[in-house]
Amino acid sequence: MATRRFEFSEGSLNKFWEITLSSGEYTLTFGRTGTAGQTRTKTFSSPELCGPAAETLVKEKLEKGYREVASTDGRALVGEAPLPTMRYTLTHPESPKPWIILVTGQRIVTNNISQVLPSIPAAADHVARLLSIRKKEGYVLTATEEVAPE
Repeated sequence: MATRRFEFSEGSLNKFWEITLSSGEYTLTFGRTGTAGQTRTKTFSSPELCGPAAETLVKEKLEKGYREVASTDGRALVGEAPLPTMRYTLTHPESPKPWIILVTGQRIVTNNISQVLPSIPAAADHVARLLSIRKKEGYVLTATEEVAPE
């Protein structure tokens, strides 16, 4: 699942628009910056139809003056270097299964639960809090490494 975020600012008007693609459907989230916004989902009869329809919407937003500010699929925005994926591995003496955190830009995956934060600094703060909480629970950070994006 890949999410792209676009923002528009003009005077006191600040809006966002996000599109998330997932097997044969896309979900739009839009509204004023700083709010949760509204959500709409469109499902297609064939996954092959979803991508071109989504790209048409993206093109329309860019033509209206929106600029892409984030991509959670690890791809770079135009003119930017690809975002690295960092993997944090924590172990607990009483658990055979490690606790894994994967971070790519604003996207954080912890043991197969994915979330997208509003900015890269917010994601970094969230990871720091997660690490602090797990350490208090007795987990030990055993590895930090850059890995290929999922």
